[in-house]
Amino acid sequence: MDTRMADIDAQLDRLAAARRYLGHLKQCHHGPSLEDCPEFRAGIRVPEPAKH
Repeated sequence: MDTRMADIDAQLDRLAAARRYLGHLKQCHHGPSLEDCPEFRAGIRVPEPAKH
């Protein structure tokens, strides 16, 4: 059961990162080139890949 809960928590972390990414992309004046955006690079944490 603990493993399943950890899997769900990891998935929630990935979804939250995707939400932050899309929200920033929607508002950023750098457009689709987020590599040029210092706020984006500083504020987005890339989650670990899911372990199966």
